[in-house]
This record gives sequence, C-alpha cells and structure tokens, in this order.
Amino acid sequence: MDLHDEINSHGGFATTRELRAAGATEHALTRAVRSGVIRRVRNGWYSTVAPSDPRFRAIRAGGRLTGISAFESWGAWVWNHPTVVHVAVAGNAARLRRAPGIRISYGSNPGEGTRTAVSVGEAVVHVLLNEPLENAIPCVDWALSRGRLDIIDFERAILRLPEPARAVRSWVDGRSQSVLESVARVRLRLLGYRVASQVSTGMLDANDLVIEDCAVLELDGREFHESTFEKDRRKDLITTIEGRHVIRVSEGMLRYDWPSILGALEACLRARSVGNSGDFVRQPTGSQRSHGR
Repeated sequence: MDLHDEINSHGGFATTRELRAAGATEHALTRAVRSGVIRRVRNGWYSTVAPSDPRFRAIRAGGRLTGISAFESWGAWVWNHPTVVHVAVAGNAARLRRAPGIRISYGSNPGEGTRTAVSVGEAVVHVLLNEPLENAIPCVDWALSRGRLDIIDFERAILRLPEPARAVRSWVDGRSQSVLESVARVRLRLLGYRVASQVSTGMLDANDLVIEDCAVLELDGREFHESTFEKDRRKDLITTIEGRHVIRVSEGMLRYDWPSILGALEACLRARSVGNSGDFVRQPTGSQRSHGR
C-alpha cells in the first residue's frame, strides 16, 4: 500500500490504528518514517504535512486548533495572523507536549469538529474571548457570511460567553463581504460612528459601508476589484447622485494609513453636516463601550 496516499485520504493525518486497518505493518511505518515519506507526529499519529504546519503542531501538542488559529486554517478573514498556535485540549488532558509558540486552552469537546480543529462554534467562543475586536469580528463575520455558522449556533456560542461579553453580538454582521469591510466597520464603531453594511444603491449592487447616512467607504481588495473597475465607477456615480460621498480605500491604505482615511471621512462629514454650522461632531454611542471582555 502507498502510505503517503493513505494518510492523505484522511486529510493528511492518520492514526496507527487506521493505517494498520488499511494493511500497514509496523515495519512499513518505521521504514516510511526513516525515508521521509511520512512523519511521526507523536505516539499513534502519522502525517504527510510539514512540521511547521499549525495542524501538525496542534496534534503534536495533544490537541486541535482553536480560536484564530482554527480560522486561519479554514481560510477565514484573518486580519492579523497569530504569532502563536492556539490549541484546545480536553479538560482532563495529561502528558501534553508543550513547546514554544503553543498556547493551550482546556475544555475542548472531542465530539465536535475534526481531528485537526475544533468546531466553528467553539472557535468563535475562543476568538471572541481572546482576541481584540478588530481580529475577532472579521472571523465571525466570515463564518456567518460563508454559511459555516448559522444563527442558532451563533447564539449558542454567544450564550457561552460571560454575560457582560455578550454585547459583542451587536458588532457582528453576516452581510459583510470582506475582511476589509469588517475591520473598517469595527474601527468606525469604536470611534462612535453609525455604520451600515452593504446598503443597496439605485442599481443591482450595494455600498460596502455607509457612515452617518452620508459618506460611503468602498474597500477594494485587489483580487476582487481589478476585474470590476468599470462597474465600481458606475456605482460611484449612482452613489453620488443619491447624495452620498464616496471614499474608495485599498487594503494597504486601511492597514498602513488609517489616519488619512479618517481625516477624509471627517472632512466629508463636516461638508455634508446637517444644518449650516459646517461642523460635524461625532456623538458617543453604545458602540464605544467595551463589550465586556
């Protein structure tokens, strides 16, 4: 049998029991490890992935990926990539292989999720408790927008949070279409702005974010917008005709030049302020209060 292919059929990780059931002998396993065809992760586990892979490191530690590390492995909207691997283990786990760069959390439910990661709902709880809003909310937005988490499981996850932290519910928006939208929305709400996501325009399209009902932030990830240049400009025209000012922002601007974006937004709001004072004064809202973490 081809041990490499057999392990890949299990998602890149297989137990000794599974491989023996498929016909592998102890001698064949030892020979494959020595030749580098497969790798022994820890006692009873073999893999075809690199030891640097977070999944490999989680299983070697005796657990599974959780929190933002799990979301990263799923290809979710991760704004700031984790500097450590977040690993969940069962509450009664013992003889763990601790290593630098591994953060262990206890209480994982072994009946949910996969062999390499906890369930999405469990990862949501972890990310909301352990990450700042700017990192956590995009992950949850992604899970809802991609159908990886339904509203019932989301509410179950929220109920697992300490009661003061449940206010984070109002920060999540499954209508978000990108990590850029989610990050910008969180930043603006932290500053007290009223922000609406994916607001319909006078055409079959929507504005990414509408701030205070008069400014529009369009967030252009290169991979999504190079092929829609003409359509985006037509949308800008319609938005302007409808009475809103468009500010179009790239990922680099959002990541490295947020003060300039904020300055442009405030100038827009002053110019379009209600009344004739010419000044827009940002009003504190409930969004500025801590969500209790």
